[in-house]
Amino acid sequence: MASPTSDDLLGALRAWLLTQVPAGVEVVQAFDSGVPEPRVQDPADPGGTVPVGFVTIQTVHEARLSTTGSSYEDGGHNGVDTFQDLSESAEWVAQVDVYGPLAEDWARGMELQFASMPAVDFFGQQLAGLAPLFAEDRRQAPIVDGEKQYERRIVLVLHLNYTVAAQVPQDFAAALTPTVINVAATYNP
Repeated sequence: MASPTSDDLLGALRAWLLTQVPAGVEVVQAFDSGVPEPRVQDPADPGGTVPVGFVTIQTVHEARLSTTGSSYEDGGHNGVDTFQDLSESAEWVAQVDVYGPLAEDWARGMELQFASMPAVDFFGQQLAGLAPLFAEDRRQAPIVDGEKQYERRIVLVLHLNYTVAAQVPQDFAAALTPTVINVAATYNP
């Protein structure tokens, strides 16, 4: 079992977020330097001057939720296919920033549906072992954009559970031949 990468986690969350906003709304990773904010235009606006909004996602932090568990794979004592499998449960925390005139409505829907069974099923299909834990209460956090205008932004922090795994080579012994020594004679204090 391989551990999911940051891109895997962000990709699964992005796929779910795309189901929570209207078609055409962009969901992008935050902190891409030199890239302007997405400006998706409202299809109902023939002049294309009204921005609809967009969503950004970023990792806030990750934390261990369990101690490391291990199991072993013995491939027949030939030195090949003999491994120790390590795994632990981890929490991934992502910040979702929702922008635009409908940001509050979109964030409310995301918060409501995040811990639902359809969301659990969706994340499990995107990435084995990935599951929503809980969503923190959404909060308003407007920002001043490059044009010195206040932009509506709703921040939602989502907590998800996933499994971190690694596989390391492991030696096994099929037979041992012990050698008996006189400890008192060999290691006399």
